[in-house]
Amino acid sequence: MGPFIFGWLTTNEQIIRMGVTILAIDVILEIGRPINIFATNALRAAGDVNYPFYLGLVVMWSVAVGCGYLFGIHWGWGLAGMWVAFLLDENIRGIVFVRRWYGMKWVKKSFVK
Repeated sequence: MGPFIFGWLTTNEQIIRMGVTILAIDVILEIGRPINIFATNALRAAGDVNYPFYLGLVVMWSVAVGCGYLFGIHWGWGLAGMWVAFLLDENIRGIVFVRRWYGMKWVKKSFVK
């Protein structure tokens, strides 16, 4: 399906291959993104504001930016490497925030009793 979609946009085979690769990575990335968004906002709504902010800041800079540089530039994976870093960032934050939610550590900071 990817070559069909990208074939509408360009005839350049290299761009089509890259688009298909990014699309495949994005399918996995999009599994973690809604989990991350939901868990982050659930914690924030319950009053646990600082933890999602600081953890998000650290993980985004270390994983998304750090791994993006490592994979995309240093290892030469290019745009696909950057997308793998985004995938790791979203999924790591999603897992950590869901664990915090089920671990009930947010209750001490909660506005809700």
